Parts: sequence; structure tokens; C-alpha cells
Amino acid sequence: MNIKPENVLINASHLHGPGPSYSDIDKPIVKAVKEAIKNMVPVDAGVGKGYEDRIMENRRIKLKNGKEWTIRHANPLPPDEEVAGIGPVDPEIGILRLNRKDGRTLAVVYNFACHPYQRCSEQRNHCRFSRFCLKSDRG
Repeated sequence: MNIKPENVLINASHLHGPGPSYSDIDKPIVKAVKEAIKNMVPVDAGVGKGYEDRIMENRRIKLKNGKEWTIRHANPLPPDEEVAGIGPVDPEIGILRLNRKDGRTLAVVYNFACHPYQRCSEQRNHCRFSRFCLKSDRG
């Protein structure tokens, strides 16, 4: 495929609970890269950033005794008088938008550090909160 190593970016993520698990993850990745190379077109690139601080939380609570407490569904929270503060969050959303030369959107890539604990319409926790971002950019 003749891709220079400095042009490779690898993303790492994880799942909680049941979900797909691949022992041969390299095969679908190589397939996707080959398909992308085959379908390359000239684009105009734009970058931007957004800000969202309402949907995430840092699960680490700093206690007055110097220890940390991790919020989990099964753990009771420590009493308020023992809490010194919470850990930081990163509210910035990095955005890369690629438009075809005729102005139609080809792709939008965003980076947002979020550990979702909210429940969506399926009444379970999952990583599909990204679909809400996709719905906001259909132009």
C-alpha cells in the first residue's frame, strides 16, 4: 500500500460488557484502508474545535485524606464531607472536516475524550453517544 509510517495514526478504545472482540483485528483494518485508498478523491480540509462540558464526568473523586475514589455503579459514594474535589475533564472537541471539491461532506473526524455513563434510548450504557454528533452534521 506504500503508506509512510509517519502517515499512520492508530486509535485505541475499549468496551464495557458484551461486544465484538477480534483476535484478527488486522484483517478488517487492512480491508478498510484498501477500500479508502481505492475511493480517494481530492478534498478541501478544514479544522475547528468545539466545546462540550455537560455530558461527561471524571470518575475519580479526590478525597481529603489524599486517596482517590472511583465512581462505579456498584460502589456507594463517599460522604460529601470526605470529598476534596473531582478530577479534571477535557471539554475540547477537535474537528477535521473533509469536503469533496463540489462542497459535499466526505468525512468528519472528531476527537472527544469522554467516558459515557449516560443512558440512551436503549436504556443501557454504551459508546453509541457518537451517533448524536453525527446527526448534528448532515449538511
